Amino acid sequence: MIRKSIFCVALASLVLATSCSQDDLQTAKFSNNKLDVHAGMKMEQKITKAVETTITNLGSFTMNAFQDGEANYMKDVKYTSTDGSVWNTDAGTFYWPVEGNLHFYAYAPEQPGQAGTFKLDKDAQTLTDFVPNTAAADQKDFVYAKSTGNNKANGTTGIDIDFQHALSEVTIAAKNENTAYTVDVTGVKIGNVIKKGTFTFPSTSDAAASWTLSSDVSDVTDYTTTWTTPVTLGSDVSTLDATNVPFMILPQQLSKATKASDKAYIAVKVKITLQGGYIQKDDWVYVGIDTNWEMGKRYAYTLDFTSGAGQDEDGNQVISGTAINLNVDVSPWDEVAEDLDPSGVVPTRPSVANSLIIDPTSTKAYGINIADKINAFWSSAVGDQTTPIVAGTEWTAEVIWQDIPSRAINFCSKSGVVKSGDTFEGKGTTPLYVKAAANVKGNVVVGIKKKGESDYLWSWHLWLTDEPQLVAGFMDRNLGAESATATDGAKTRGLYYQFGRKDPFVGSTEIYDINGTSKSTGATIATGKVTFAKAVQTPATFYTYGSGNNDWASPNNYTSKNWNDISESDGKTFFDPCPEGWRLPTKAEYSNFSNTTFTWDATNSGRTYNGNWFPAAGYRYSDDGSMGGVGGDGYYWSASPYGENYGYNLYFYSGYVNPANNYGRAGGFFVRCVQE
Repeated sequence: MIRKSIFCVALASLVLATSCSQDDLQTAKFSNNKLDVHAGMKMEQKITKAVETTITNLGSFTMNAFQDGEANYMKDVKYTSTDGSVWNTDAGTFYWPVEGNLHFYAYAPEQPGQAGTFKLDKDAQTLTDFVPNTAAADQKDFVYAKSTGNNKANGTTGIDIDFQHALSEVTIAAKNENTAYTVDVTGVKIGNVIKKGTFTFPSTSDAAASWTLSSDVSDVTDYTTTWTTPVTLGSDVSTLDATNVPFMILPQQLSKATKASDKAYIAVKVKITLQGGYIQKDDWVYVGIDTNWEMGKRYAYTLDFTSGAGQDEDGNQVISGTAINLNVDVSPWDEVAEDLDPSGVVPTRPSVANSLIIDPTSTKAYGINIADKINAFWSSAVGDQTTPIVAGTEWTAEVIWQDIPSRAINFCSKSGVVKSGDTFEGKGTTPLYVKAAANVKGNVVVGIKKKGESDYLWSWHLWLTDEPQLVAGFMDRNLGAESATATDGAKTRGLYYQFGRKDPFVGSTEIYDINGTSKSTGATIATGKVTFAKAVQTPATFYTYGSGNNDWASPNNYTSKNWNDISESDGKTFFDPCPEGWRLPTKAEYSNFSNTTFTWDATNSGRTYNGNWFPAAGYRYSDDGSMGGVGGDGYYWSASPYGENYGYNLYFYSGYVNPANNYGRAGGFFVRCVQE
């Protein structure tokens, strides 16, 4: 995949070749708009030993462009990059024609196989008689892209060109749980598959890409990988030797035969030794396959030798007349949008924290690692022991609420190209990217749920503010506050949190949807107690303790842990609401707060600790969620538990400071982070 850059190429050389003056250019009807091309790639984020094309290994790609019925405007223009962050060409600069569509065709690598001829012009868009390299280690991930644009629609915004994988990826792994014999592996092979075909790019009218395979028997081949040091199979699935890289093969419908070696097969070179040392087999064993390999899909074959070992070359079962158990997992290469941005703004590394600080003045994209927290929570004892986000999982991201009465964020690609609409449709473990929509401060909560479902899998707090500073050992403002200056009043208050929950709540202020349309005033209040899972699924609901003890959660088997931590962390806890680089303070970190060190400011209603302002902005009651104490009382959670139903907190008013106060966990207090 390729990072965003300016695809401004070739017109300068065209000018020199034709000796055109500026008047000539106007006669030729070229605009003053440069061609800005935003390129992305559909691929799986999972890292494997494959030769899959990624942002860092793409190296170069080739671009062609033409108008209907016209000669090529771009002809085999090559772009190169050393690390995927900056792309350059020596061809010059292209401009959009004033009228008419331009059809763009791109591919990589320049030579994707040992044979094949490209033709990309008004007459045909093909790669003819393509043959992959013979060795898996030399096979290339052939990727292609097609897009159409024009000066009116794309002259100022640029054009998106999304690369896709043209081949099928095949991996082979194995296991053996049978202790009656050992299986040592020194090679894998895929046999009787077609090696030559012609690839037709998507047409100018956007008909789908396709392969036409050779029918010549001489174009049926085997692909083999062998190694020297045997790999002994065990009960865990083994990917075998380091040289056993995935195969990149022509998509095709396979057919198998009763005698496996007669048609399409997977073979493993084995040495099978029975107890007592007798060698049952020291050669290739075969398993027939009839999979339909499709473009852009990975086929992961796992051969289980526990109850059998396949056939020999003559079609005889190797062990006990039992066929080998073959499992096939098919997964798509999920889309990871990596658009090229003319601004050169570098996107942020996807955050794993439960909140994210966004500079409201920035144009860059901010990333959220969605899969780690979702899968860790739902596969745990407090979830449902599932892994909800895997390759191919379709999910929807949306704004749950914001305290800003206008559009504050947009969903975007990794490098900041805004995606249209109020929600974002994602797939697999791809990170979610957002960017500020306008220079406004405030708070946004976004959530992700499986496509078509109503319950959220996880949610994140997006905090649009200037970068907080460390003052006297603490963040200089409350979590969610718009300001750290005492005279800014309500802007210094921030958001309220229940002990052990990651999700924030507003006070008596209004909340809005993504476009700034009013939803309600204040938080949604409901009677608890609820499970951890229910709280995660309903992040906008403040749960009271209901009856019994003062905890919002039941059951709660983590009452002795900091902030209900389920991760056994020694530092920042699983539900910690602080952004990356920050965490909740412990009880001990408030120990120096006193009437002497923590001075009251009657004018602005709060206290100052060595220059750091703490407003007395009240709380939400644990029994009914109502507001109280605004302007008089200050409550600030620590991560430290007190007993089974309470948490330690910093409490103060005009004449009193208690750095080790305790209160019911269902109460809504402020959070003041410290650095990790």
